[in-house]
Amino acid sequence: MKKNPHILMKAAFAAIAVVAISFIGCTTDEDLGPTDARDKYIGTWSCTETDAGNVQSTFTVSITKKTSDSTRVFIGNIGNIGSSYKPEAIVNGNSISIPSFNAQGYTVSGSGSYSSSSGNINMNYTVNDGNGNDAFTATLTK
Repeated sequence: MKKNPHILMKAAFAAIAVVAISFIGCTTDEDLGPTDARDKYIGTWSCTETDAGNVQSTFTVSITKKTSDSTRVFIGNIGNIGSSYKPEAIVNGNSISIPSFNAQGYTVSGSGSYSSSSGNINMNYTVNDGNGNDAFTATLTK
């Protein structure tokens, strides 16, 4: 019995198409990168903070998305002043900035950057509790 070469070519083409589609379907979300520039900032962080007098403290900071603005996040417990105090910060790629924000007797402002190599956020900010500004540097790690 003779085999039809057209049928063999069609079968070979179908097999190649199935293999090609299988490889295309192997892309993961991680391969595509974050869909929201804020994603890398979101979560619970361990904050190691140093004041101008070189006194160091460690506490937890939580960062959540502001749902009504795709460039903003809330930073809970910045400066270790309580998780209910959540100044807004603006995310622009690997930069984050806290415009002057007043609430519950505190004024906070500052800026920082996300390090792609370490996965940390390095920040400089001031906290004014009504008795003057206290300057801080901080490293946030997950």
